[in-house]
Amino acid sequence: MGENKKNILIVDDSALMRRVESDIINSDDRFQAMDMAANGLEAFDFVTRGNRKYDCIILDINMPKMNGLEFLEACEKLKLKTKVIIVSTVAAEGTEETIKALELGAFDYVTKPGSFMDAMGSSFRKHLLMSIAYATGVASDYDAEIDRHKQEAKIKPQTPGQIIAPKSVTSGLSSPTATVKPVIKTEPKPDNRIPEILPSAKHYSGEISPMNPRAILASGIQKKKPHKQITGPAKRIVLIASSTGGPKALQSVIPLLPKNLNAPVLLVQHMSVGFTASLASRLDEMSQIKVVEAKNGDVIKKGVVYLAKGGTQMRLFKRGGDYVLDLNEEEPARNGLKPCADILFESVSELDFEDITCSILTGMGGDGTLGVKKLNEKHNMYVIAQDEQTSTVYGMPKVVYDAGLSDVVRPLGEIATEIIKNAGVQ
Repeated sequence: MGENKKNILIVDDSALMRRVESDIINSDDRFQAMDMAANGLEAFDFVTRGNRKYDCIILDINMPKMNGLEFLEACEKLKLKTKVIIVSTVAAEGTEETIKALELGAFDYVTKPGSFMDAMGSSFRKHLLMSIAYATGVASDYDAEIDRHKQEAKIKPQTPGQIIAPKSVTSGLSSPTATVKPVIKTEPKPDNRIPEILPSAKHYSGEISPMNPRAILASGIQKKKPHKQITGPAKRIVLIASSTGGPKALQSVIPLLPKNLNAPVLLVQHMSVGFTASLASRLDEMSQIKVVEAKNGDVIKKGVVYLAKGGTQMRLFKRGGDYVLDLNEEEPARNGLKPCADILFESVSELDFEDITCSILTGMGGDGTLGVKKLNEKHNMYVIAQDEQTSTVYGMPKVVYDAGLSDVVRPLGEIATEIIKNAGVQ
């Protein structure tokens, strides 16, 4: 791509982490690691220079002189709009800072590996490059992006032999020895490449999953049944799904819901273990309606938002006259998603609700659409998709819209109004 490569700034106080991220970025011919900074102050100097333009910034949080949050706040004051991806650990003390970073406009976060070998592995590489691809606008097709990563070999060090990692530069990574021999594994070629086909194709060899939009759209999903407005008493529930850009988007939805909303709200936000408790706490502070991180065995109540706990699959079942949450930590992720909105929606489809309000917000992939399909087969429901203009990533709401399963498409600022209009107040 040459001069068309996207320019990336890496900001991390660990020299080893800067090296690893630089190798990963430069291994993709769409990107180049243009500059590296050891703290937010150096990074701020870079971004305020007239001759420096970055398409994306990779940002650590805990750094000397100026940390990641202070850097974001400084950029916000100057109205600098560069996309920022947080690379942080999942340590409990870091979750509130990550949520704050997302509130300050960070595009996404990627979990920082706990060891050098994990940092050199394919999982971290894939998640970092995919997030950069969406942040810089070079990715518009999730399926094609996944296929790209399947076809590429694992990243190799830029220099042959051993990588010397002095103890002084391993901040943020655990490295038991100073000299690490990277293990390079050869990944088998995938059996089923995702073909470039139109959504209307009759036959499709790819796996139908929440993270395979073209397979979802090629699976013969029926059109949305017209929603029937119900007045008076009814068994109602609100379902919300969000992913990339969701933590910030939810601040324009949840705080606008009244505490006397006439339905419980079940919310799936794609986040790692530990982060959802901080997100629930933050949303609760901002809202009239009560927001909690869901717990196994919770009996759901009207006027409460239950946020699926990271690292679990959340389902709803009926026990007597109560609707009860089941959170399963042992169940595997569905195509990398844990929690997965489709799993929750599918469980609700087996219950006796008379009116379901469902909102699909910003995010990569197509999680939620297969669940909406199941709900549409059996239930009266009203589906609200976020519009393209206000979506950080127009993936999940686009898929449910393209599948013909949405009733309305609304900008983020109008989502809460649509939910209240249909669910009502007590």
